[in-house]
Amino acid sequence: MIKIIVMICGGYLFFFWEVRHYLEQRKWYEVFIVFLLVSTGLMLCILLSKNMTIPSPLSWIITLYRPIANVMENILS
Repeated sequence: MIKIIVMICGGYLFFFWEVRHYLEQRKWYEVFIVFLLVSTGLMLCILLSKNMTIPSPLSWIITLYRPIANVMENILS
């Protein structure tokens, strides 16, 4: 539990360290993108600390593009 709290505090500090310049210039799109990236990294870090298995993105890509590849193969053969 302590590891998760430290990770969240670290992510919070890192987010505001990266975002302070964008907030001064009111670049909301950049703030949103940094928030998404830090949140994703923090979520993956917490899941790894809980010893949960994280599926490979390659399996999602294969599942997504297999029907397209089959259609293209049928058209070209």
